[in-house]
Amino acid sequence: MNTTEESLTSLMDSSEATQYSTKYWYTSLLTMYFVISLCVVAGNTLTAIAYFTTPHLQTLQNLVICNLSLADAIIAVLSKPFFALSYTEAGIVFGARHKWVCLVSLWAVMGSGLCGILCVFVLSLERLLAIIFPFRYYTWVTDNSVRAMIVFVWAFAFTLTAFPLMGLNTWTHGARCFTMFVYTPTYNVYVATNLNVLILVAMALMNITIAVVAVKQNKVNIIQSGSTQNTGQYKVTKMLLTVIGVFYLCWIPYIVLTAIFTMTKHLPEWFALLQDLSKLLIGMNSVLNPLIYARGNEKFRAAFARLLRRAPRVSSEV
Repeated sequence: MNTTEESLTSLMDSSEATQYSTKYWYTSLLTMYFVISLCVVAGNTLTAIAYFTTPHLQTLQNLVICNLSLADAIIAVLSKPFFALSYTEAGIVFGARHKWVCLVSLWAVMGSGLCGILCVFVLSLERLLAIIFPFRYYTWVTDNSVRAMIVFVWAFAFTLTAFPLMGLNTWTHGARCFTMFVYTPTYNVYVATNLNVLILVAMALMNITIAVVAVKQNKVNIIQSGSTQNTGQYKVTKMLLTVIGVFYLCWIPYIVLTAIFTMTKHLPEWFALLQDLSKLLIGMNSVLNPLIYARGNEKFRAAFARLLRRAPRVSSEV
C-alpha cells in the first residue's frame, strides 16, 4: 500500500475504505473531462471574442448568448478543483482533511452550475418575450434590463450556493468531498435538487409555448408573404430552441441520477459509474453550444471564420 492509500485508509475505518477509494474508471473519466474542458473553454471563449469584436453581433439577443458562453467556460474552469479533489487519491485525502478546500471547491462548481442553468433560463425568457409580446419587447428588453438581469443571475447563483460556506454543512474530518456527504439533507433537497427541477419545469413550459407560437407565426408569415423562407426572428428562435433542447438532453440525466444518488444510501457500483459519466454530458452540452451558434447564425459563423483565419491573414499581409 502506497503513502496515499495509507493516508486514505487512516481517515476512515476499514468498512468505509472501499467506498472512499478511487474507482477503476476514474483515470478515464478525468482524461475525458480535461479533453472536454479544453474544447469548452476554446469554443465558448471564441464565441465571447466574436461578440465583443464584431459590432453587428452586439445585439441584446447575442448579449444573452455571450453570457451563456462565458458561464459555460467558467463552469469548465471552476469545476477542475472539484474533479481533482473527487477523482484522484491525493485529492480525496486532501479534501477529506481540509474543510475549506472542500467547501470552496463545491461552492465553485455548484455556483457556476446553477449560474449556467439560470443563463439558459434567461435565454428562454428573452425568446418568450420576443415571441409573445413583440410590441412590448423593446420596452421591456433594454440594454439596462438585460445587463441587470445578468448581474442578478450571477449574484443570486453564487450567493445561494454559498450558504454551506456560512455554516450550513455537515463536513467532518474524513468526509468525501461530495455534496451528499458535506451538505445538509435540507439544502441538498430544497436547493440542489428542487430548485433545479422548478427551473427546468418553468423552462420547459416557456419553450413549449415559444415553439407553438413561433410555428404558428411562421405559417402566417409564409401565407401573407408567399415566401417559404424563414423570417429572421424565426431563425433565431429555431436556433435557441435547439440550444434548449440539447441542454435538456445533457442535463436531465445528471440531475435525475444525482437526486437518486443523494437520497439513497446504498447503490450498486454501476450506478455510481453512470452518475459520474452523466457529468461528462454537461461538458458536452457546453461543447455543442458554439457549434449550434455557428450552424444557426450566419453572422456568428462568419465571425468565427474571421477569428480563426486572423493569424494567417495577418502574417500574409506582413
